[in-house]
Order: sequence, then C-alpha cells, then structure tokens
Amino acid sequence: MALTTDDDHFTKKGRVKKQWKMPLRRKADLVANELERLGIDLCSVSEVRWLGNGSTTVGRYTFIFSERPDVKGEPKQDGVGIFLNKRLSKLWFQGGSEWEPVSPRIIRARIPYGKRHITVIGNYAPTFMAHPEVKADFYSLLQS
Repeated sequence: MALTTDDDHFTKKGRVKKQWKMPLRRKADLVANELERLGIDLCSVSEVRWLGNGSTTVGRYTFIFSERPDVKGEPKQDGVGIFLNKRLSKLWFQGGSEWEPVSPRIIRARIPYGKRHITVIGNYAPTFMAHPEVKADFYSLLQS
C-alpha cells in the first residue's frame, strides 16, 4: 500500500512527527469492501474530497461523486458520493446513468426499479458553526 506524507509537524518536545495519509482511492476501496462485507446495497458518503464530478468502479461498487473544483491555496473540503452495489449499478447503467452534481454538498442519482424510479439524494449539511449564508444556500438548494 502506497502512503503519502503530509507536511512535517512539530510536537511539544520539538521532535518532527510525520503525519501519514492514505490515498483517496485506497480509502474508497476500504469503504467498498466494508459495504460488501455488511451487505449494504447503497450508501451515501460525505467529505469525499475527490476532484471534479464523475463516476468510477471501486471494487464491486459504482462510486458517483461530486466535489468542488480545486482552488489553489484552499483546503479540499465538502464533497459527497454515492456507492451502488453491482445490482443497482446495472439498473443505473441500463436506465441511462442519470445523476446530477447539484453542488459540492448535494448529489442526486436516479435509478430505474421496475416501473418506478428511485431517487437517491446524498448530502453533506454545513455544521452549526458555518456562516448563516452558507447554511441558507445549502437548504435552499436542497429544497429545490
């Protein structure tokens, strides 16, 4: 497993401590493995932090994700995604792979199921401490 390092940090005793981070793809693999182990067909996740919007195969799952564009100097944050197991992925692909990255905090996927459709909305709500305007914008988008 390849690991990447963050910047060095100094502890109270002055020693350098390296903070190890796991690559995002490996994290997605771990989530997919755990979902499969637990028999979960569909799961929405937050704080995805992948660049852009798209879908990819992760293990036996299809992972649909939405993230804000990378802005130089700003930490990557937000981002939501939806994991679909093999059966739901097949239905989703047969139905035209319909999904919409509403915002970096909201994603919508539509899956045909029999004569009906299932609409899945994944979201990552702002915290209580977030600026009121950010919260108002989020809930306004969620309502529409």
